[in-house]
Amino acid sequence: MRDYLDITPLDIHQRQFHIRFRGFDTREVDEFLDQIARTLDTLYTEIDRLKQENIALKDANQILTQQEEAANQQVKQARQLTDEMQAGARRSSEAIIAQAEFKGEKIINQAYNRLAQVHEDVIRLKTQRMQIEAQIRALIDSHIKLLDMEKQQMAAVDQEYDRIRSISISSGQETPEKFDTDNNGNSAVSDS
Repeated sequence: MRDYLDITPLDIHQRQFHIRFRGFDTREVDEFLDQIARTLDTLYTEIDRLKQENIALKDANQILTQQEEAANQQVKQARQLTDEMQAGARRSSEAIIAQAEFKGEKIINQAYNRLAQVHEDVIRLKTQRMQIEAQIRALIDSHIKLLDMEKQQMAAVDQEYDRIRSISISSGQETPEKFDTDNNGNSAVSDS
């Protein structure tokens, strides 16, 4: 179903446990597994949505990078044009030097104005790129925090189980089997 986790909501729904004398209440186990399956399904949906959003942001970033490269090319061309015009003006004859300098200055001013505009566009594009990168980082950080909170919740459940188990042992009752999870989040029943 999904390539990033080994367990699916369907796996949880279809999981069967052996029933032993004084074992778990099957209704409670089924309700708990249904709750886990719903939670996993919600998380999978959110992960898929975030992947799509990440792809869209990367595409937008790529477009901005291409626009930045195009703007840089325009700057280069504007500089080349300016250099060519200056060289052309120097080669002009003595008779039209005054007029050529006037026209050359006018063209240079236009080129510098265009260059200034292109520089402003480059700065604007860089700012947009930094903002998108910051948004992507914030999104990734928030999901890491969500995963850390889930891990803390699982640790709290394990601590509560251990506390109940120690109370059962001290009162002489038979202890229930522990519902463990390994590092990958896979569940298993242990006889500890």
